[in-house]
Amino acid sequence: MQPEYVSIHSRAGRACSRLLSAVLLLVALPVLAGQQSPQPGAELERLAREGGLPPEELGRRIAQAAWDRDRGFGDFSARITLYLRRPDGRVVTRKLRTWTLETPSGDKSISVFDAPADVKRFARLTWAHEDGQDDQWLYIPKHNRVKRLSHANDASPFMGTEYANEDLGSQRPEEVGSFTYRFLRLDRCGPQEQARDLTCFVVERRPVNPYSGYSKQVVWIDTRAFRLWRVDYYDRKGKLLKTQWFNRYQQFRDRYWRPMDMLMVNHRTGNSTRVIWSDYRFGNGFSERDFTPENLLHVR
Repeated sequence: MQPEYVSIHSRAGRACSRLLSAVLLLVALPVLAGQQSPQPGAELERLAREGGLPPEELGRRIAQAAWDRDRGFGDFSARITLYLRRPDGRVVTRKLRTWTLETPSGDKSISVFDAPADVKRFARLTWAHEDGQDDQWLYIPKHNRVKRLSHANDASPFMGTEYANEDLGSQRPEEVGSFTYRFLRLDRCGPQEQARDLTCFVVERRPVNPYSGYSKQVVWIDTRAFRLWRVDYYDRKGKLLKTQWFNRYQQFRDRYWRPMDMLMVNHRTGNSTRVIWSDYRFGNGFSERDFTPENLLHVR
């Protein structure tokens, strides 16, 4: 007998009607930024220009400052449209909702696919942990069951996109977190219109996760607001595999910056995935009860 599907909104209230990503995203997905005092960026830029700190310590401080800038948001939600483009020009479009809750032990997030029909109601839950590897679950509607994802699958692609499962986990910089760091140089942030006049810290980060599909990542973080503009991903053999670009940043609540347009390009296959964000909402009133594996059975 199929269980009755009850919307998460009935528990979180009408204010939860639109939701945000894992990421992700992606999401969950990793998000850096916020607007506070400019002093941390100015001081770190001075240290980068003048030296005086080992590259590993300076890289860690930059990552920690970027992380700290985004804390305190509570919860947020959004809608996402994915465009999966193949080298022959064929494009597959997917739509999902996603939402995130900030907790003392690490962020929790859920993403739910709405379209097309072959992925509708697939849902993903991620628990980020401050003191260890993330936990992830996937709801498979065809079998009406929730599957816990093994860390051995961290390098696998997520739902046919150019994002690996590990790309959607936490990017926390703590010593026991996701990466070790090393400052490389200062550089222009990129060709994006918003980034042309900005200077970026270029930092190498190496995954701690033994199941990671990457040997390292190189990230561009601006010195002004600690926004992430570019990430280069290198495979286990040290070859450039993918590049992710961030664009069209918008500021919310006079503090939190979010990229509305993200592009992941696979240099090996020619495939790409574009992520368009919309309908950001903060202060939805989510609770930890909404982010359990059991609740994936009832999310719609």
